[in-house]
Amino acid sequence: WDERMSFITFLRHFVFTSLLTGEDHADDRGKHNLKLAKANQVAFLQDIQNTENAGKTLRNRSDDKALGQNIGLGSGFLSLHQSREKADNAVQEALDHEERSHILTWEEATELEPRIKNLPHGPFYAVQRPDDNTADCAGYIRDVIRRLPSMGVNYIQNESGEVARIERIP
Repeated sequence: WDERMSFITFLRHFVFTSLLTGEDHADDRGKHNLKLAKANQVAFLQDIQNTENAGKTLRNRSDDKALGQNIGLGSGFLSLHQSREKADNAVQEALDHEERSHILTWEEATELEPRIKNLPHGPFYAVQRPDDNTADCAGYIRDVIRRLPSMGVNYIQNESGEVARIERIP
């Protein structure tokens, strides 16, 4: 629930602020959020690499998996759109933010992700972002929380699951 509450809190603030400040400010905020997301992606991937490198020397049981495996880290993101126009917009949005993106045929999309064959109301227009990463974010956050004491940080939460404060251990 910790992760869900954090996301719900973020979403509530983002939607509320977007509605009150208008489209121009919301667009600017969206651009800033994308820049922040890119920076977070770099930090996220570096943290996984550092954790896995440190773990190679610490893991001695064959059933221990690297963090990337535990959280299902994968490359490539596939989004589905009901119209060609929406798919074109998704491609352009990615290109505007200097990310590779292209439209796939339905056959190419189902080859990459066979489970989408069973979706109702298909076929869809598929957009692939090959450089995007996917993972179990909740699993990653739980792993970070587990590692915080070794970094000299106390993670303190209240009953609702929200972070009450973060303290550096002296």
